[in-house]
Amino acid sequence: HCFILEILQAGSTVPTSLSEGEADPKHCFILEMMGAQYRILQTPLETVRPFMYGQVCLRTAENLEPDDVKGTETFLEEQVNKMIRQATSNSRSEMLPLIRLKVDYTGFSTINVQRFGQRFVKKVANPQDILIFSKHSQRRQQQDKQEVGHAC
Repeated sequence: HCFILEILQAGSTVPTSLSEGEADPKHCFILEMMGAQYRILQTPLETVRPFMYGQVCLRTAENLEPDDVKGTETFLEEQVNKMIRQATSNSRSEMLPLIRLKVDYTGFSTINVQRFGQRFVKKVANPQDILIFSKHSQRRQQQDKQEVGHAC
């Protein structure tokens, strides 16, 4: 006898972390069975809290200088506002969106994340942790110098 076992493992229907993989649209599935035959229908969830994940590299942003803190804040505010517009225009949900912007700040200073988030109270669900800062390691910076056309 040949016994075939198929496993369908459902994930969470809501974002469980503010990471890139969680920004994909959420789905549920419907299992239709008739006798020994079955099929699985993927159904997008339409009322899940919107979640947008983005990444920017300050080094490659146009007209942005490493010592211009105000300019950096304005640039990041524009990026977050774009993400909010995109998240809310694509959703039927009435809930405030979750927004996460990963910022490569290599060569720049960070800004106060708490103060920055205050601009987005009542606009996003997570104003206290919209931004997450990352930096290239020295080794990665060396690799980037050797690669032609590397964006960040």
